[in-house]
This record gives sequence, structure tokens and C-alpha cells, in this order.
Amino acid sequence: MSTTEVSYCSPVLEEQKEVEVDIQPHVPKGSITISTVQHQQISQSFLSSIVAIITMTFMFGLVLYGPLLLVGLITRLITDASTTCFTILLVIFYLTIAPSRGPWKTFLSHPIWATWREYFNFKVICTGNLNQSRQLLFAEFPHAVFPMGFWLSATSYKELNIRPVTFAVASVLFRVPIIRCFCFWSGCVPAVRKSLVELLDRGESLAILPGGIAEIFVQSRDVEYVFLSERKGFVRMAIEMGVDIVPVYHLGNTSLFDYSNSSFLTRWSRKLRISLVFFWGRFFLPLPYRKPVVKVIGEPIPVKKNSNPSADEINEVHSKFVEALGKLFHENKHHIPGWESKQLVVL
Repeated sequence: MSTTEVSYCSPVLEEQKEVEVDIQPHVPKGSITISTVQHQQISQSFLSSIVAIITMTFMFGLVLYGPLLLVGLITRLITDASTTCFTILLVIFYLTIAPSRGPWKTFLSHPIWATWREYFNFKVICTGNLNQSRQLLFAEFPHAVFPMGFWLSATSYKELNIRPVTFAVASVLFRVPIIRCFCFWSGCVPAVRKSLVELLDRGESLAILPGGIAEIFVQSRDVEYVFLSERKGFVRMAIEMGVDIVPVYHLGNTSLFDYSNSSFLTRWSRKLRISLVFFWGRFFLPLPYRKPVVKVIGEPIPVKKNSNPSADEINEVHSKFVEALGKLFHENKHHIPGWESKQLVVL
């Protein structure tokens, strides 16, 4: 039996202690490998590459420069009474308030997303035995500047032959023009307790990012950081609803963008619950670096339903999840070239 270490760091006292995780070599029965992970890059055609580059630059450019564009349009409207600016602002306003429904199957299955997956050599590995009859809560890490693995896998869960999975994202995204439409069309729901409980109560499975935008500002090239030590709300909800928790790690997700770390932006991002960060990738553009991304799905952690769980019960399940996530990371990090010695720190 071999062991590995997960650094466990208090965000307040900055003290570290090591948590040993037992690793038993095994192949779980009923495990599913959606794609076999290989170190070589999937061959992507020139046309596919161009489509991925253009669409990603547009989307992330919209996220990065959209607010400046909006300010410029309003300024132009006030100073010049521009009809064109007024029309554009009217369309933006409509896209912000217009009712929308999802998911939109045509949007989810659009060939553009296939070009994105090829660009990142995206793979999904399931090491756990996912019971088709069980409702599941997928707790996924890390968020990074953008949760690319989380987004790209929106259409992958159907290949696991389990219950439909709904993705929960920051509620503020449903108030951002165009991005709001993407959220609706992809079938996402706001990551607020009321919406999540209602969804689980209907018997659906759920995927969430417990670390949230806080993980943007601790992204590092040398060490993987996840905010988890005090993130116990998802564990409480899982116990209350009687839903098994599945640890998920997106290897390579933190390698796609560089960003400017500012305490001012960090503080306001947490207050507004939206990421205010200047980021860049290839050619200093809002284009992600062409790095591999591997989504690894672990073994579900059984949860016994209790509508009023005690603190001890929550802490027990939470500790099991932290250990399982660390084990999942260390057993699979070799799938990303150069990550063999990468360490995981839980904040």
C-alpha cells in the first residue's frame, strides 16, 4: 500500500498539516472511460483549429472587454445621440431581460463545442462505479480563471448513462447579456440554495463548483489550490436530500490563462460574486493556452439522508470528501505531462 500527501492549509492562520491518503491499486467494477487518456495531442484539422480560436477569442473577449464596450456605447449615446448605439443598447437590454428556456439541444450538440474539445485534447475519465439508479451531486474542482472542464463536459454526462445532470453556475451570470443566453441554452441553473434544492427534490442529479470564484485568485502554475476546508454547504445539502456526493477534478484547468492578481479586484469580486479579473492567454489575447484538460470523476461517497444533520455528521462526510478528492488528484495527475510532482493544497 502506498500513500500520498495532501497539504491542508488554513486560510486564516496559514498553517499547514499533512493528510495521508491511502491508495490501493484497483479497477472499480462498472467503471466507465469515456475517452482513453493519452499524452499525445488529438489531431485537430486546420479548419477546426481556426473555428475554435475565433469563437473562444470572441467569447472570452466579450467577458473581458464587454463592460468597457457597454460604457463606450452609453457614452456615445449621451454625447452624439447615435441611433446605432441606441439600437445596440436596446438589443443588449432585451437580451438581459428576455425570457429564455433551456436546455437547447441544438446549442449543446453544436459542432463548435467539438472544436473546443479538440483544441484542449479534452478527455473524461470515470474511475468510480456510478449507479444508474442513484441521484448524484457532482462537486467539481477547481474553478480557475474559467472552469473550462466544467463547461466542456456539459454534454458529456449523457455518455455515462446516468440520470440527467444539471449544472449550477453563479447567479450573476443570468444577468449578463449574451452570457445569460448561453447559461439558459446549456440548461444551467443559478447556484442558489433554493434552486438547487428544488432541482434535487425533482430527482435530478446536479454538478456544482463549491470553490467558486475565490479559486481564481489563488491559481498557480506550481501548486494546485482548492477552497474546500470551510465549504461545507454542499455537504449539508447532500445529507438533507440524501444524495451521494461524487468528487470531480479538472486536471489542467489552471493552465489555460494567466491573470493579474489584485487585492482590490479580489475584494470586489467576492462582494459582487462575479469575477473581476484581467486575464490573457495565447499572444496576450483572451484566447486560452492550448493545454490538455482531463476531467476525472471519482467514486461516489454514500450519504444517508437526514433532514437535520449534526455538525459532526457534516464534518465526517466532508472529511471523507476531502480525502477522496486528494486521492483522485494524486492517482490521476500523471495524465497531464509535467504534473507528476504537482501538489494539491486545500485552503
